Amino acid sequence: TLKDVLLELEEQLAESRRQYEEKSKELERQKYAHSILQFQFNEVKEVLQQREQMLMEHGIILNSEIATNGEASDENEGYLEPYVKVNSETSPALKTGAVYPDSKSAV
Repeated sequence: TLKDVLLELEEQLAESRRQYEEKSKELERQKYAHSILQFQFNEVKEVLQQREQMLMEHGIILNSEIATNGEASDENEGYLEPYVKVNSETSPALKTGAVYPDSKSAV
């Protein structure tokens, strides 16, 4: 009957509204999470830019053969940390005999 069809449509409408509200809340959660991640990304990006600037100011050149995805090239297979070329003129640590934690010896 017409009354039954109307009741069925009202139930479908109520279910659709419930799903809409649920998806709307999930979208807001996703937007919030995205804004946090975007903020963190911008902070990390800024720190990396400052790091690059400091490295350049001190004459430290990162090995360009390290792949952008963090994997070493075939030449450096198994070598996980990028190595650097340091100009002794611009690096006071080389002149002072500084000891680095990973080397266990003075430079």
